Amino acid sequence: MPDTIHLCQASCSEINSNLIAIPEIVEVYCTNEAYDLFVKIYARNNDHLLTLIQTQIKPLGLIMSKIIISFRTVYNKQLTILPK
Repeated sequence: MPDTIHLCQASCSEINSNLIAIPEIVEVYCTNEAYDLFVKIYARNNDHLLTLIQTQIKPLGLIMSKIIISFRTVYNKQLTILPK
């Protein structure tokens, strides 16, 4: 369940370290639009996701989030070297 989040001013490296320490968070990306980070979270269900957001992510300075639920992967490609 990817979750885009907007954080209050804080040390980016400290926030990233704290996010990485949460086992359910598997990917963290810095973004350039309305949200500061794009975070990929694996949650068992909606209650688990809500608990993660309220008890572990919100205390880090979460101001606003947008939850995008991924039902399945349609296409996933890993590149090691870009083609010329």
